Amino acid sequence: MFRNIVVPYDGSKPADKAVEYSANLAKSTNSGMTCQIILVHIVPEIPTTPLFIERPISTSDGRHIPLSKYVERL
Repeated sequence: MFRNIVVPYDGSKPADKAVEYSANLAKSTNSGMTCQIILVHIVPEIPTTPLFIERPISTSDGRHIPLSKYVERL
């Protein structure tokens, strides 16, 4: 029935229940196919200070840009 099940996971109790539910769903798929569970680890935004965001970093071509611009480009 299913080949892949994607489960968002953030470490919370509801996320634990979602993993358990998806595991049971995958086990109930008796079509002779393998069902893969893909966990997507959700990380909350990390608050940073303005000093950290605007601290210049060096790029591979030797330019200095604010860290916030570097992260934006990634």
